[in-house]
Amino acid sequence: MQRSRSDNDSPGAVVSMPAPQPFDRMTSTPALRIVVRLGRAVALLALALLAALPVWSYVAAETEPASRAIVLAAFAAAALFPASALLACAGLLPLSGPLSAIVGSTTLFSLGEPVVLACLAGWLLRSAAWPGPPPTASVRALRRPALVLAVVVAASGIVEMFVVQPAVDYPWPFACAAFRFLRTDFFSDRGTFRALTNAAFFLEGLGLFAAAVTLIGRSRALGRRLLAMAACGAAGVAAHSVVRLVTISLRTGDGWSALLNYPQTIRISAAFADFNAAGSYLAMALLLAVGLALPARSRGGQEGEESRGGRWLGLLWLLVVPLMAAGLWLTGSRAALAAIAPALIVMLPVVSRVPKQVAWGGALVAALVVMLSLPFVAGRFNLPDKTGRSLSQALNYRSEFARGAARMIAAQPVFGVGVGAFYARSGEYFAPAVRVAFPRENAHNNFLQVLAELGVVGFVPFLWTIGIVGVAVVRGWRSGRLPAAATGGAAGLVAFILTWLTGHPLLIFEVATAFWLVLAAVAGSAMDTGDQPVVPAGAAARAGDQPVAPTWAVAILVLLVIVSVPVRGRDAIHRVNLKNAAIGLSAWDTDDRGERFRRMTDRTAQFYVPAEATSMRLPIRLERASPQDTAVNVEIRLDGELANRVRVQGTNWNGAAIVLPRPGSPRSYRAVRLSVVPSVPGAADRPGPAIEIGVPILTGLGQR
Repeated sequence: MQRSRSDNDSPGAVVSMPAPQPFDRMTSTPALRIVVRLGRAVALLALALLAALPVWSYVAAETEPASRAIVLAAFAAAALFPASALLACAGLLPLSGPLSAIVGSTTLFSLGEPVVLACLAGWLLRSAAWPGPPPTASVRALRRPALVLAVVVAASGIVEMFVVQPAVDYPWPFACAAFRFLRTDFFSDRGTFRALTNAAFFLEGLGLFAAAVTLIGRSRALGRRLLAMAACGAAGVAAHSVVRLVTISLRTGDGWSALLNYPQTIRISAAFADFNAAGSYLAMALLLAVGLALPARSRGGQEGEESRGGRWLGLLWLLVVPLMAAGLWLTGSRAALAAIAPALIVMLPVVSRVPKQVAWGGALVAALVVMLSLPFVAGRFNLPDKTGRSLSQALNYRSEFARGAARMIAAQPVFGVGVGAFYARSGEYFAPAVRVAFPRENAHNNFLQVLAELGVVGFVPFLWTIGIVGVAVVRGWRSGRLPAAATGGAAGLVAFILTWLTGHPLLIFEVATAFWLVLAAVAGSAMDTGDQPVVPAGAAARAGDQPVAPTWAVAILVLLVIVSVPVRGRDAIHRVNLKNAAIGLSAWDTDDRGERFRRMTDRTAQFYVPAEATSMRLPIRLERASPQDTAVNVEIRLDGELANRVRVQGTNWNGAAIVLPRPGSPRSYRAVRLSVVPSVPGAADRPGPAIEIGVPILTGLGQR
């Protein structure tokens, strides 16, 4: 069964209808189909709203009209022409930093993230209003692990919010503040709600992957165009670095000497702040450009895209390769340079497409270049100790970071420490000698970082998402239908992933989005391009189809992760250190007698005491400027239960004694809430004197 092409299909493209899945057979009645479609539409609209809220935050905060126009145009383009918007993202996102400077953006963040959020919001809105044809089995197979991973990441972010809440505000006001943050402050102040931004960072890449796989499933030609645009963006990044090198050299007054010396002694990454991440990115793009330069003819002898115009375009891509190699060299990333050689093995299947004379000539030139550059490579790899970047020093540091990551994984192996929380909590797990030089640091190993942050529950779908693309690539090799561009992209992905062993390029937004887009483009290009008729219910899948996890199994996994959130949230609160956390209290101050105190900033306040304490005496008084005859009634509650009621009068310290019985559940800290009780009806609306509390005097510590 075939359908007519959609707006985003290439001319003449024919896309087959997918084989009925078990879930489709269960929803075969008209009423159930309507319910399922409405449910999907509501879910997509909710996701579109979540993506649109930060976009509105950016538009409201940005004062430069050009920046606003770019973000709004991205939303409109994604809603009307999603394939074109995706191509624009692939080409321009790597350059979002320089582009932000060119247009004069006034926010602290580049245009990249608001543009991605705008594109996702527009695409989700379009998908809710015009769902389009059902996805093929291959598309479903590629999207399912990404869906599971997205749910794990979102759940991890929510659990992290459980941990933050006790130190910020009471639950409902905290939830309202989180919503306001998404709507107004997402691109301004991220301190309190960094857990949300960390989760959003990961989810934005997965969203681009899902959008690209879906659109390529409708028009396979989009895959090669997406790879080409990704390579164009990388060429711009490399050119930017080369221009920076020339500019620096000319400013020295001895241009030629500096131009020859600087590439061996300094590191340059003009588009990204992280040199190693830039190296990983350009290593991936370099091999992608090689794939684009190779003939696209398959082993079956079909011409495909190979034509006179295609050969000229391949020549242009071949000219881009030295530019990308120069940009890669300037980053000084040893891991990226070392990853090129093993990744080239992936390109062996396309060697047969190159004329024999060209292949031998290219091999001879490559061998000559390698021999001539060996002295420079050796010097670039092993810098002197005085630079702080010798190979032995780098490896020693990374081994220590890996040991810290291993301790973190052992502490919370199932769900991890929380998405994006590795850096903040790394000091708890590093050896004391390491903390002297690196109080906090990333793992410098993306595999270990993801495993430590998301646990086994997140690491498995992460590997599943990447592994299923690898399966598709291998099947494409065996069938001889994998385009040369996709082969180059696969080789680039291998190089990129190899650099994860000593780096963390996925922590840089522009690099991470490029990775997810190239991964989706390679996966889409590797999907079976043959027309597939509808398979009767119960029929076996074709041998070339992607392995599809049953819908019910994925649904159970997602449901289990969602159900675990409140349980994990309570457990995280019980384990978190709340020693200095408080709600409705000022920072610690010291009076003229040297006594420390905090002031209630509202009529209620909450702080926390260790659960092992058996009793507490709380110093409490009115602020020093209060009249001596003023009195205030205060209720003291322990974990929500009334523990004492005191009358505070005068500016001298009074002691409120509270017995702390053993808590009914395992926890590290217990909540003590103070509430001002009006002495007469209606007095609650009138401001009274502020109340000050001293350092609680606890007994029984270490006895339970």
